[in-house]
Amino acid sequence: MNTNWVFIALLAPLFWAIANYIDKIVINRYLVSSITGAGSLIVFTGMTGFLVAAVIALIHGDIFSISYSHALIIVTAGAMLVASFIPYLYALQKDDPSVVVPLYQLIPVFSYFLGFIFLQEELSFQQVIAGLIVIAGSIGISLDLKRGFSLKIRTLSLMCLASLGVAVNYLVFKMIALEGNFWTTGFWEYMGAGIFGLGLLIFYKPYRIEFITLIKKNRLIVPSMNVLGELLNLSAKLLMSFATLSAPLAVVTLINGLQPFIILVLGIILTLVFPKLIQEDITKKTLIQRSFSSVVMFLGIYLLFK
Repeated sequence: MNTNWVFIALLAPLFWAIANYIDKIVINRYLVSSITGAGSLIVFTGMTGFLVAAVIALIHGDIFSISYSHALIIVTAGAMLVASFIPYLYALQKDDPSVVVPLYQLIPVFSYFLGFIFLQEELSFQQVIAGLIVIAGSIGISLDLKRGFSLKIRTLSLMCLASLGVAVNYLVFKMIALEGNFWTTGFWEYMGAGIFGLGLLIFYKPYRIEFITLIKKNRLIVPSMNVLGELLNLSAKLLMSFATLSAPLAVVTLINGLQPFIILVLGIILTLVFPKLIQEDITKKTLIQRSFSSVVMFLGIYLLFK
């Protein structure tokens, strides 16, 4: 297997980790009294797609070398990507990034089975067991030890939806991009993201009110932070999508297995250095639980990758 894609994909978890904490800072500082919580961030997330699409059009130029049916499918996939951010952002409102983000490791599990069903990518017995280990780790990290091993059902459910949405997006992107041009496919995907965000702004009143209020109150602060976060987010997604063209779908997504460790370290540093911005639970008991669960998930990912 060509391993050049590994170096491309390795930047993705770093970009995503930074973007995750930008999202959390915006939610904590500027959306505490908002109407719908993270609604304005979802609109920003979608509409940033127009910016990425414009950059691709300027660089690549040949954006119409795709059939109408494929363009429509990939536009829908782009909209689905933004839709998958909705449960993620609502989970991030209620929980620490070091709990929410590691649950994205469910993406490879969904990707394996989607790849098996739609792309005939074979699954070994070891890979199935590895997937179950990842799921076990995700349950471990979702436990609320303060309440006697109760499970954070809401967070886990939201992140299952988010992970499934991202896995479906990867699947559709790979199916279409393999038959066409990567940059053309990317252009229409981010156009879909932009259209979805614009649609929310126009047709969903609570999000529109929150978006306008946020702009009036904070002017350039929140938009600037959100654009930076979404550029990192979409850049990471673009890197991962490009890598899927050179390796099996699920294998590429496993690179994101580094993200829980990056998130955990960043959370500790930010809590100690900038406690007014980020306040992760860094008690000894919690750190041991999250570290152990992250190691379990990483072992599962290692078996999937092996």
